[in-house]
Amino acid sequence: MKKIVTALLLILVLALPACAPAAAPPASPPAAEPAAEPAAGDQPDRKIVVSSKAHTEQYLLGEILALVIENNTVYQVERKIGLNPASDIIHTALLNGEIDLYPEYTGTGWLNILGQEPLADSAVMNERLQEEYGKLGLWWSDLYGFNNTYALTMRREQAEAEGFTQVSDLVGHPELIFGANPDYMERADGYPGLAAAYGLNFAKTFEVDIALKYAALDQEECDVINGFSTDAQLHLPQYAILADDLEYFTAYYAATVCRLAALEEFPELAGALALLDGAISEDEMIGMNYAVEVDQRDYEDVAREFLAGKGLI
Repeated sequence: MKKIVTALLLILVLALPACAPAAAPPASPPAAEPAAEPAAGDQPDRKIVVSSKAHTEQYLLGEILALVIENNTVYQVERKIGLNPASDIIHTALLNGEIDLYPEYTGTGWLNILGQEPLADSAVMNERLQEEYGKLGLWWSDLYGFNNTYALTMRREQAEAEGFTQVSDLVGHPELIFGANPDYMERADGYPGLAAAYGLNFAKTFEVDIALKYAALDQEECDVINGFSTDAQLHLPQYAILADDLEYFTAYYAATVCRLAALEEFPELAGALALLDGAISEDEMIGMNYAVEVDQRDYEDVAREFLAGKGLI
């Protein structure tokens, strides 16, 4: 019987039509296989472990990853979403095989995980990031699309009245008050580096808790704050981001970091992850963050609704 089954399988393989390979992600993981209805014995012995860090955007992205895998492969998923707020803890869990993949930001991987110096060219940084992670047995997917980098934000009414559209417009306006969380005021790549790069010289700076920055802006305790380009509050029309015209801020594009061993163990995984390539814009990420943080919706529902609207599940 075994010989008969083997012969039949050989005939089926030879009968398959040749096809052009799909475009591979940057590190050329094992070629993705289409989802099928396999026999029970063909299922892997374990679930794919999907994780994330512990803040709103990461909860959403972790759930998006889990749903994409569950709905576009034959695999089951174990969720460890919100495992830890610290990137290095999640990275260690990945290296140890405790998790298989999680959403990360290119700037975080380059600066915080690898401890490298900032690179102005994000394309070069992404290429080198892939190379260095490959040495660790890890792989970066293509980018989701949005860049959650630092951003300077003002009240729109004030910015429009003063004609401020980019950070350089703030030069020569020492009367403005700059507000930021304490660690940003102290870090070399925070306010000191920003001020040096642009020649900013605010007469007064204002330290404010990261959760209260927009409230401080609303109450006119400061005129400019540091934030992130996918902050939930940016869904509201009263705020305006100033363009980083000197491209000072490091890029923090979101993507999936996955164990190469997991890509080999689960052949359909790379194809499922590729569905998220370029799929999430900054406005879409802002909207999802707003739905969870302000509208108080469950992140699972928001993630499912987003993917359904994209036709990805």
